[in-house]
Amino acid sequence: MKLESRMDHTVVPTGTASVVHVLLTLTAPDSPAGRKRPALNLAAVLDRSGSMAGEKLDYAKRSTQLLLDQLAPDDRFSLVTFDDEVQPLVESATVSDPTALSAAIAGIQAGNCTNLSGGWLKSIELVSRNASEECVNAVLLLTDGQANAGIVNPDQLTALGQNVLKDKNIRTSCLGLGADFNEDLLKRVSEAAGGRFYYIESPDHAPEVFKEELGGLLDTVTQNVEVSLDFTDGVIGVAQLTGHPWKAEKSSYRVLLSDFHAAQVKHVLLAVQLPALAEPTDMHLASLSMTYAELREGAVDLKSQKRNLIVGVANAIEAAIPGDPEVILHIGLQQAAKARLDAVSELDNGDTAAAIRVLRANRDHLRELAPGASTPALLENEARELERRADELLDEQKLRESRKFMVSESANILRSDMQRTFSSRSRHDRSSNTDGHAKS
Repeated sequence: MKLESRMDHTVVPTGTASVVHVLLTLTAPDSPAGRKRPALNLAAVLDRSGSMAGEKLDYAKRSTQLLLDQLAPDDRFSLVTFDDEVQPLVESATVSDPTALSAAIAGIQAGNCTNLSGGWLKSIELVSRNASEECVNAVLLLTDGQANAGIVNPDQLTALGQNVLKDKNIRTSCLGLGADFNEDLLKRVSEAAGGRFYYIESPDHAPEVFKEELGGLLDTVTQNVEVSLDFTDGVIGVAQLTGHPWKAEKSSYRVLLSDFHAAQVKHVLLAVQLPALAEPTDMHLASLSMTYAELREGAVDLKSQKRNLIVGVANAIEAAIPGDPEVILHIGLQQAAKARLDAVSELDNGDTAAAIRVLRANRDHLRELAPGASTPALLENEARELERRADELLDEQKLRESRKFMVSESANILRSDMQRTFSSRSRHDRSSNTDGHAKS
């Protein structure tokens, strides 16, 4: 793993309080040639409630078969379906006999209500039977509706995801299909459980999304990546602007970054508040460390890196230098994500006009930031996307879809996963071009 740090300003002026933005960039190693990947211990959890009948369930089954086709004989596969009842169709079986597993997928039929928690809990139980540090342990949960049976409280479901990740090293990714699922719940659960949240607006996109998620699982090279920062007593405030789970205790902060696939890059952006400093000096800002488990053939190596963060303090003239373009880029991206969440909050308050104003004000600010960023086109594109969402809010028929996109896009950007943001937009644009309008 490679850990890099940079600040928007490496020198702050004396005599005035300052905010320094710290950008941490973590890059996973490439997968070595000829490397035997870790075994995959995977459960697919499929909603088979009545609303899934027809095209949705057909594509869900096709997508699950695609998963199965990519697994090796020593991988383990579980299959759970749920409506108001939970049915474990395949219980942690090796993939040595794929014909029998395919038959279980083909036999899935639509049912009644949506006991999401029951299906998820059963899948966790099945993956737990053979979970180990040497395996990639994961659950993929697909639903098109609301959790209306079993555990339905979002706080309880979120806590469950956190505990399963911490205690059993099992991550859960959530895939919401269509217009009626609860995107806020699926986003919360997947983030707490170390997985990803996907919005699948059209059933025919499901195989592509399943393939995207499986690709990351099959190419996992590090697990349980964690960054710790111990700030000096002179720091008076710290905020994380990215959306990674983190824990704070006094001046110590731990950012939990879960798993990385080969060559994956993740960013952590922090805003660090400093008091007015009287004398020019070099200030020790924080001690920084990274720990992670590197997966090797049949083994796990625990590794760590450490370094110090230093900021200079100088007179106002010496401190008046342009901000780091790469940090400015990520400040802009996080602003774009926050704009979407603020707009969603206004929508939930019933004020569509305020949501549009939020999006357009942030659109203008991104355009102002873009010239100073390392990749101006990326911020300019985000400005166009905010305008696109604002225009969609003028059409009542697109409100629900636009809300889902904003929740999904904000999650991707906050977790520094721009590639998945681009993939989602590409699928949406293809649907728009096919149907002549943005479809749900």
